[in-house]
Amino acid sequence: MKNNNFITKRQKYSKFQYIHFMKRILLCFCFLVLFFNNGIFAKNKNIDSLESILKTTIHDTTRVKIMNQICMEYANAGDFELALEQSKKALRIAQVANDTLGIADSYNQIANNLLRTGKYDKALENFLLSSKNFEKINYKKGLGNCKVGIGVIYYYQKNYDKAIAYYSQAIVIYKSINSKKGMAGCYNNIGEIYRLQQKYPLALECYKDALKLNEEANNAKGIASALGNLGNVYYDLKNFNKALEYYLKSIEIKKQIGNKQGLALTLNNIASIYKTQKKFDEAQNYSTQSLVLARSIDSKEDIKQAYLNLSEIFALKGNHKSAYDYYHLYNNIKDSIAQTQSNEEIHEMQTKYETELKDNQIILLNKNNEVQDAELKKKNIILWAGAIGLLLVFLLSLNIYKNYRNKRKANELLAIKNQEIELQKTLLEEKNKDITDSIRYAQRIQEAILPPDDLLNNILPEHFILYKPKDIVSGDFYWAEQWGKQTLIAAVDCTGHGVPGAFMSIVAANLLNEAIVEHGLTQPAAILNSVRKGLSKILRKKQDEEYIKDGMDAALISLNVGDKKMQYAGAYNPLWLVRNGECIEYKSDKIPIGVGMHDSNKPYTNHEIDLQKNDCIYIFSDGYADQFGGPKGKKFKYNGLKELLLKNADLTMNEQHQILLSTIVNWQGNIEQVDDILVIGIKI
Repeated sequence: MKNNNFITKRQKYSKFQYIHFMKRILLCFCFLVLFFNNGIFAKNKNIDSLESILKTTIHDTTRVKIMNQICMEYANAGDFELALEQSKKALRIAQVANDTLGIADSYNQIANNLLRTGKYDKALENFLLSSKNFEKINYKKGLGNCKVGIGVIYYYQKNYDKAIAYYSQAIVIYKSINSKKGMAGCYNNIGEIYRLQQKYPLALECYKDALKLNEEANNAKGIASALGNLGNVYYDLKNFNKALEYYLKSIEIKKQIGNKQGLALTLNNIASIYKTQKKFDEAQNYSTQSLVLARSIDSKEDIKQAYLNLSEIFALKGNHKSAYDYYHLYNNIKDSIAQTQSNEEIHEMQTKYETELKDNQIILLNKNNEVQDAELKKKNIILWAGAIGLLLVFLLSLNIYKNYRNKRKANELLAIKNQEIELQKTLLEEKNKDITDSIRYAQRIQEAILPPDDLLNNILPEHFILYKPKDIVSGDFYWAEQWGKQTLIAAVDCTGHGVPGAFMSIVAANLLNEAIVEHGLTQPAAILNSVRKGLSKILRKKQDEEYIKDGMDAALISLNVGDKKMQYAGAYNPLWLVRNGECIEYKSDKIPIGVGMHDSNKPYTNHEIDLQKNDCIYIFSDGYADQFGGPKGKKFKYNGLKELLLKNADLTMNEQHQILLSTIVNWQGNIEQVDDILVIGIKI
């Protein structure tokens, strides 16, 4: 019946309507030619300007920067092959000039272009090389960008836990340098994962955070992306009017900034809304626009989605031949990306098409009066096929030429590149081994200053020590000594962590021993005053007319178990006493132990405390509370630590130790440990 209605309407076409129809075909063809001419072959003015500057530039470091900028311009215009070629040239120059920043930037550009063309393994390899070079010069913004790129790779591979872990690491880095644009991008990406997992409230929260940060940073591309993602959530919630509102806002911004890839994605999303609302002509129009844009920039993911949309639209309209053709194209490009097979729907559409074709043949044989209309239909098909065929031949020729040129250049440089990589790998392995061996030796020295377990078991009641260095060596350390009836124990957090913190910990331990053994001090406040005085003598060196601001925070207690008496003094680190389900906090003095600090001559306060049986005493550094983790990548915080200790204070010290350790490990997840961790607990 659908075919009969179609033929009957076509019989009513006048000569004028036919001419008008042919004009529309020619206009569409002209639009496509103009679009591709402007979009692909018209050289970007920014690229012309940058290449002119490059010709007059001699310094290699500057040349690398300009070439990477040209790479970004090509990528924005959708020409990823030329972008990749530029970034590889920049890499070779940076390597010869030993320009670490240029090498890192070039590897990052190469990785991004490989990512856009679906070559995930190669992209990951180049992101890791970029990260290593950024780490050498402590360039945090570049390192954050690499973390994001690796997260995107895991996102495309549907390994969402790893993707969120890398995005969270990037947020920590961007936050340390106040990069609102960087943080916004990460929240956008995490929101997309939550949306796919149908955690819509979390997704909306992330996208709104991203939108706010992008607006504060005046980042038009980021604003457009956040608006589009908010539209995606409302689409999933079937609030199509709200989704369409956000999509249209996003499109306007993407048109202004020339973001073709983002525009192709949003056009596909709008097509999906119209398809759901059964507005098939509108849906077909938006999907076709998306396909033209996606092909112009070789964005395989967007091409794939446009093919799928068009296949479903034509199937719903009853045009099973076109539905089959587009599904076949969709399946081919999907196989090239994911190496998967799915032929059941193709077979079903092909069967429908063959059945429909046989019905049409029977109808044509039985209706001689419709021969003229069939001829008109045949002419239209030939015209369309000719126009599209010419376009496809032209694009195919261009692609063949590009591939030939790139392969020829790649073969010439491959041998040189492999030799350079092997040499750098060997040198890096040797340096890493030397550094690691030195740090391992420093670890043995540091472990020697810590009190042994048998001493702690002899002089302390039931207790635990949770000691978890960030690196091989630590800036946190614990110290204990018996002097007469007094048992002294301290939790100390030195400036920094790793090797610098470890050196400071050795100095601090010696000063604590000196205060007890040489000066006979047992009052915590007097000991801290003595340590501060001794540290000032050791570190009193000027740099740029200012004292070096090195030092430590500490919590120190003197315990008389027999009399149930305790004294405490603290420099920034408090003492918590848990008794009968309540946490009593003894505040520290906000006076660090070190050189170049304020209030450096003010004495520390000595607290005298009466103890009761089953009291639990806790002293600690800030590492546990400051650890990032959890579902949103936030800090554990002191309130979280206090609640954990209150909840488990009735357990044995060994059980408390196990709970504290497992809790922080689970909270941290895949996020890197940010500082040394030290918590000491004693039960009376």
